[in-house]
Amino acid sequence: MTPKKILTAVSYQRSSGREPVRNWLLSRSQDDRRKIGQDIMAVEYGWPCGEPLCKSLSSYTGLWEVRSHIVDGIARVFFIPTSPR
Repeated sequence: MTPKKILTAVSYQRSSGREPVRNWLLSRSQDDRRKIGQDIMAVEYGWPCGEPLCKSLSSYTGLWEVRSHIVDGIARVFFIPTSPR
């Protein structure tokens, strides 16, 4: 049985079409991209999840962060959980 995504990661896109988070991710090393991608995927398939991988930043706004341990320290990717498309 193939696991199903509970959440779907969608990169923020400005009205100009620019995707700053995606561009930042592409600027990272291959090892960092792999680690961040694996952590985002763990959230997509394992939601809800908590620390140390995920942390709620505000119950009022619904803002969460994925925390990835990379070469330079910790990378944080912010998200608001919504249903898959």
